[in-house]
Amino acid sequence: AMPPKQTVVELRVVQNPVNAPEGSFRTIAEAFTVVESGADVPHIIHIGAGVYNEALFIKKHVELVADHEEAQGDQEAHTAHVVIETTGIHAVTVADSDCKIKNLTIRLVGGGNWHGLHVCGGKVAAEGCKIQSTRSSCVGVCGETAVAVLSHCELYESAVGAGLVVYGGGKATLNDCSVFGNALTGIEVRDQGKLEATHCKVYDNRQSGIIFGDGGQGTLTECDIYHNFLSGVEVQMGSHPILSKNKLRNNGQCGLTINGAEAEVQENEIESNRMHGAQIGSGHIVFKNNHFSYNVECGIAVYGDLEATFETNTFRANLGGPWVATPRSGDKLVPQLDHNTLLHIEYPESDEEDDD
Repeated sequence: AMPPKQTVVELRVVQNPVNAPEGSFRTIAEAFTVVESGADVPHIIHIGAGVYNEALFIKKHVELVADHEEAQGDQEAHTAHVVIETTGIHAVTVADSDCKIKNLTIRLVGGGNWHGLHVCGGKVAAEGCKIQSTRSSCVGVCGETAVAVLSHCELYESAVGAGLVVYGGGKATLNDCSVFGNALTGIEVRDQGKLEATHCKVYDNRQSGIIFGDGGQGTLTECDIYHNFLSGVEVQMGSHPILSKNKLRNNGQCGLTINGAEAEVQENEIESNRMHGAQIGSGHIVFKNNHFSYNVECGIAVYGDLEATFETNTFRANLGGPWVATPRSGDKLVPQLDHNTLLHIEYPESDEEDDD
């Protein structure tokens, strides 16, 4: 026999009591009392426009959605502007639940080391949300059972932290998100944290765009990482990321720095960074089919003793030359660089007219 179909319970929160539908709630907390006391079935809470000064602690299967507002007069139908804003506690905490949040603005505005969205267990799927924190990172994902899936979200303008920090075995997946204007790095992954980011923009952060710290893992695919104050991507000792088909451009230091890590770097465009395109220390590195162009110093600088593979990379108009290697690393890598990489160096023709 087929299992019975799950019932979905729909609730509505309307802050303004005027013309509020019958059975609606004035606060999200009131609606949560129904969710927590009811059967363990999915609940959808439609939230009307307004600023809700409530901290949400989500433990059950629930979906929080900014309400759809019908057209009125000259105003077209639109999604309600819903803000969840707190002080002195995480604005939204997800623990041991399977929940969704959609089209919400989430803000932590003061009072201690708290996140806008804190995931310490279970899974949250966030879509179209704007998330901030003035006191810590905008989003924190921590714990082996913690999973965050973010699509079309903005993580921005943390006053003292990062846009996203993933650690303690937590897992985060980002698709088509923007991470920008944060006081520290855009995204930090460490301590067995795992990140999968696709089609994301990471820019204008005051340290590096993305840091893979000790134990950090993940993949970056088709992301645009630019205008960060330090490096575009920083790969530190003990981490193991895979970078594929990204743009690392116009960063304040290098496009990519790697030291003491395992990394696979394939089919990336690394251009117009203010130092080297890539700076590499020790580690086990694979560079294949990358394009290095218009970096202010070298395309690749190799400083440490490392195991590396360089195949069919191309270099164009890097002001310090295509690559530089210290004697310690050069004896081993120069033949490989000569054979595989320097076959493809190109320099642009000068646009200046000859003086007669």
